Amino acid sequence: MASGESQKHLLSLIRNFASEKSQEELRVSDRKKRLLELQNDLNVANADLDGAKRSREMVEQELRGSQVQLSMIGASIHAQEARISLLQEEILKLRSDLDTLKSEVRFMRDEFVNSMCELNKKIRSIPTCFYFHLFSFLKGLEDNITCLSTQMHELEAEYEKERHNRDKVCEQLAHVERRWFLVTAIMEETKQLQELAEYPSWFECFPNYKKQTSELEKVYASLGEDLQKKCTCPGCGSNNIEDGGN
Repeated sequence: MASGESQKHLLSLIRNFASEKSQEELRVSDRKKRLLELQNDLNVANADLDGAKRSREMVEQELRGSQVQLSMIGASIHAQEARISLLQEEILKLRSDLDTLKSEVRFMRDEFVNSMCELNKKIRSIPTCFYFHLFSFLKGLEDNITCLSTQMHELEAEYEKERHNRDKVCEQLAHVERRWFLVTAIMEETKQLQELAEYPSWFECFPNYKKQTSELEKVYASLGEDLQKKCTCPGCGSNNIEDGGN
């Protein structure tokens, strides 16, 4: 009996120890999980802290920028206030000038009205014969202008006629100069031909008379062709001497 109870007690102790050990292992496992959770929370908290620090730095930078902008805005406001003050002074000055101009305009208008009234009185006091003389004068002036216009047209027509005659005379002069040039060239060529025509009378004493005569005939023919080319118009092919004679 005693040994059986001791075994039961031992088994009970073993079970209790195993139960406590398993509970300890569970608690250790739970604490490890809790530790991991706390580490994760710590990492998250550190990340949040870093983000908060960066946010604070950004906010501080924005605050400094806002302070700079605020100071710039303050300076701009002071400048605008000074400008507004100057504009108000100019507005007051312009208003004073405008009032002065209005008074001057009223004065000038009154003077103009008075002057027109006086002029109207003077016009009414002018006799009727003055209007008749004025109308006659204007009528005569209109007639003179019409006469001058007619004379101007006649002078323009005469000028056109004289200009046409001058152009015609210039054309005739150019034609005469061209004929003179051609006649001079013909006379020069004729003189050369006459000189060549005299050569055979004394060339007969030379032994090479026939050969030289044929050469002279070639020269004579060449001069004749040159003369014909100079007397012929290259554009229409007509004879300039015959056209000039006509």
